[in-house]
Amino acid sequence: MLDINSLTSEYKSTKVNENSPAAGNFLENFVRMPEGKGSVVMRILPPAPKGMFDRDENPFYQATRIHKVNGKSIHDPRVKLNGRWVGENPIGDYLKWLWKESEQQTSSEERERMQKTYRQLKPIERYYYNVIVRSETDENGNVNKNVGPKILSVGKTVHEAILRGIVGDEDMGQKGFGDVTDFKTGRDFKLIKTIRKSGDMSYPNYESSHFLDESPAGDPDECKEWMKSFHDLSSLRTLKTTEELEHELMIHLGL
Repeated sequence: MLDINSLTSEYKSTKVNENSPAAGNFLENFVRMPEGKGSVVMRILPPAPKGMFDRDENPFYQATRIHKVNGKSIHDPRVKLNGRWVGENPIGDYLKWLWKESEQQTSSEERERMQKTYRQLKPIERYYYNVIVRSETDENGNVNKNVGPKILSVGKTVHEAILRGIVGDEDMGQKGFGDVTDFKTGRDFKLIKTIRKSGDMSYPNYESSHFLDESPAGDPDECKEWMKSFHDLSSLRTLKTTEELEHELMIHLGL
């Protein structure tokens, strides 16, 4: 059962504020996104049951932010609270200083150089969900149905679309669907990827993603098996110590 009230608060804060796991076979646990334009239909699953993974409570989704530093994906240790990421992070402190310092440069070249470094190190928001993929084609060309559970890894745009579908949006005149994870009365989610162009650059766009009509998730036996096979979303956010973050930053700066 989803806590709709807490998700409503999260969606509102997401609207207002603008602020990898290991390679190899583990990546097969993730939903494959279309390489170009395309879509993926999936059923978002409820939180893992109480007691699973030795936790009293498991999250519906896991939020994180990731820095790309020295060829590594490093999780921001700050946590999201009321729509803001708060806590200690030496890389984040450096980025705050770097941007402020860049704006004081009289040389446009130096300002652009510093801001380029800022953009390279700036953390990107990611959100992880447990889902069932309705249709997936394997490497041999075979089409498999109801594959999973798999991990859906998305950015802020898709995360906001999921929350908006659940809790609604009065400003947009959109009524929320409520518990879309319910096995009997929930809804599939259609992730739609288009390509948006800006000058010579092309960017993926997911703004058209939406929930479909109400439908059962599967037969009782299928649902029972899915409930036994959740991925531990919390474990995807592995954190380094402050000393380790400082060390990575000094390597990046050539110190």
